[in-house]
Amino acid sequence: MIHKILPRLFSKDARNLQLLSVGANSHVGLPKLLEGQDNIVIGSRCIIRDGAWLSAYAELYSELDPRIPRILIEDDVYIGFSACITAIRNVQICQGTLISNDFYASDHSHEYDPRRGSPRYQGVYSKGAVKIGSNCFLGCRVSVMPGVTLGDHCVVGAHSVVTSSFPAFSMVAGVPARLIRTFNFETGVWEAVTRMSEPEDSL
Repeated sequence: MIHKILPRLFSKDARNLQLLSVGANSHVGLPKLLEGQDNIVIGSRCIIRDGAWLSAYAELYSELDPRIPRILIEDDVYIGFSACITAIRNVQICQGTLISNDFYASDHSHEYDPRRGSPRYQGVYSKGAVKIGSNCFLGCRVSVMPGVTLGDHCVVGAHSVVTSSFPAFSMVAGVPARLIRTFNFETGVWEAVTRMSEPEDSL
């Protein structure tokens, strides 16, 4: 039944946004801000709800590579209302991932030298690409910070701030996010870890 209500739910077909590439049957609600369309790719059957800020800042990255920066959203991804995704290098969301409202992901950070005044005028720098694996589920108001990779089938609890990478089949939550459960294929159950594990990498 969802195909019958899509025209009423979404104010823009993604093909009208002049992005680098858009797959079939993808829909984007009215964006809050859209920059660097030539470096944004959306796959097929994707849904991005209203209020998104999608920006790929080509002029802020020093390498002369036409593939950088790149925001890549693969097939069958759903992203809820008011997402903010910004890149000067690469942010990738792999196929089948479901993301709730108020999502944030960025691959860079502001420079901050107190001797130079406001950070607004100090520029930004890359802290590593961001990759969210296939068929993940990210709850409401999750932030994924620069340099983070989440493996396939990860679950991230609401309001979590993911500062470090986790392997596939991890359930993480908290500020900063920590591993709380892993999936047991023999029992078919997400099992609690006996001790709060340290993430793979620390910023």
